[in-house]
Amino acid sequence: RFLRAYFYFTLVRMFGDVPFRTEPTLDLNHTDIARTSAVEIYDFIIRELGEIQGIMAQPGEVAYGHVANTAAQTALADVYLNLGGCLMKDRLPADSTSVLMHQRAAYWCKKVLENPAHDISKTDYITVFMNAVRQVPNLNEQIWELQTKYQRDETGYNVDSRLGKYNGIGGVNNEEYGADAWIFQSALLRDLYAKFDEHDLETDQRAIWNCTTYKLTNKTKFNAPDTVAVTTSPDNVFQFYPGKWRTVYANTRSECAQKSYSGARLSMYRIAEVHLMLAEALNAGYDDLAGAIEQINIVRRRAKASLVPTAQAMSRDDVFNLVVDERARELCFEGKRRFDLIRWGLYGQKLAELEPFYRNAYSGGGYNWVQDKIALFDNFNPEVHCIMPIPQAEISRNALIPQSEQNEGWGGSRKWK
Repeated sequence: RFLRAYFYFTLVRMFGDVPFRTEPTLDLNHTDIARTSAVEIYDFIIRELGEIQGIMAQPGEVAYGHVANTAAQTALADVYLNLGGCLMKDRLPADSTSVLMHQRAAYWCKKVLENPAHDISKTDYITVFMNAVRQVPNLNEQIWELQTKYQRDETGYNVDSRLGKYNGIGGVNNEEYGADAWIFQSALLRDLYAKFDEHDLETDQRAIWNCTTYKLTNKTKFNAPDTVAVTTSPDNVFQFYPGKWRTVYANTRSECAQKSYSGARLSMYRIAEVHLMLAEALNAGYDDLAGAIEQINIVRRRAKASLVPTAQAMSRDDVFNLVVDERARELCFEGKRRFDLIRWGLYGQKLAELEPFYRNAYSGGGYNWVQDKIALFDNFNPEVHCIMPIPQAEISRNALIPQSEQNEGWGGSRKWK
C-alpha cells in the first residue's frame, strides 16, 4: 500500500490526471480506464499513508531496506508540500490553502524527527555516500533507501543501479576503474556552495565531495584514485563530474572496473531532507523564520558549512530562497530538483540562469552534445513542460483516453495549470 501510494504520487506530479486503479484487473476484455482527477488521487494517497502507519513497523524493527512508518510520514510531508505548491494552485478546495498544506507538512516532519532511530548528527556527509557505495546500512540517515547490490561477482547478473557510473567521475577507463560518466554538474552548482560564504568551497563537505574539478587517469586503481585537474572555463561545462557516488571505492575490483553498473544505493528519503522540508514548511506555514533557519543550520552544521546568522534580519522570501539553494547543495543528483522547481514555480527561471553558460560553450567551440542543451533552452515552455504528456502508447490502446484527452500543449485539450 505504501509503494502504490508513492507510485501514484510520482504519477500525478509527472502527468497530472492519470488512470487510477485500486483493484486488480481480472477481465482481459475490459481493461480501458479513463483519467482520474489528480485531486482525487491525492486524497487517496493521503488516506493510504495515514492509515498504514498503524500497521507499519518502527524503523529498526524490520530488515534494513524495508519501509517503516517514518517513510510514510516523510512521504506525507512531501505530499503536503506539493499540494501547497504552484502545480496544484487553484485546483484544491477553497479551504485547502497553501498555508494549511504547509502546516500539515510541518506536522509530519516533526513526527519523523521525534523518532530516535534517525539522527543527522551521527553520520558525516561523506560517510553517507561512502556507505551508499559500499552498501553499508545507515539507519541514522536513511529513511527509505533502495537496497541494490552489485551481483556480477556472485551470479553474473548486472544490477540496474547506474549510480556512480553514468553520473560518476569520468576519465580513462582501464582494467581497474570504469565509468561511462554521461551526466555532469550544472555550470552553476559549484558557485552555489560559495554563494553564501566563499570559504564554504574549502570547508563544506558537500562542495568538496559533490563538485569535482578533476577526472581520473589511466593510473587509477581500485580504492586509489589518481586525478588530473579539469580547466574551469565555460568551454568545459561537460567535464565537471559529480562526485557523490564514488565507485572507485566500491567493495570489489570488479565493481570498480565495471563501466555501466554498480551496487550504489539511492536514497528516496533521508533525514537531512526532512530537516529541509520542515524549514520550508515552518517558513510558509507559520512565518517561523528563526525556526526555519535553525533547521537549515542543522543540515549545514553536519556538512561543516558556515551557518546562517539567526539574528540577521531576513524576510520570508529571503528564507524561502535559502531553502531553494540549500536543497540543491544537499540533495543534488538525488532526483529531487525538477519536482522542487516545478512546485516552487521556478523551473523556467533556473533554466534561464544556466543558458548563458551552455551558449558560451557552444560558441567557444565546445562539445557537439551542447546542441541538445541549446534546443532545450530554445523550446522550453513552463506552461507545457511542467506536466508531461500521457504516453502515446497509452492513448493508442486505451479507448477511454482519446487524443483530445491528452494534456494541453501536447496535442490535446486537457487543461492543467
